[in-house]
Amino acid sequence: MTNIILTLGLCCALLGYGQGEFIELSQYHRMPKLWKLDDYDECLQSPGPDESPGVYCANTVVIRPDNRSDLWRLIEDFSSDVKRNFNHAVLKRGVCIQRCR
Repeated sequence: MTNIILTLGLCCALLGYGQGEFIELSQYHRMPKLWKLDDYDECLQSPGPDESPGVYCANTVVIRPDNRSDLWRLIEDFSSDVKRNFNHAVLKRGVCIQRCR
């Protein structure tokens, strides 16, 4: 399912950029991935009989604007076309924490 969503997102990225402009694939890959998720089921499995399972933390991260950055301007321009593109300044992360160190 995740592959389908990512493929659809990439197709949208190639079709439109900003106000009807096209974006190069290399430019698209400069932006951070929208989703990056650790394996939920694997996280909650206990690694051994005396070890506790991990804790899965889901986060939404919003990138702070930096107008001096070329990458930020790319993210801002690309994400401004809300009808065709996802907002690449809002990232979803799922992280498995096995143990605190």
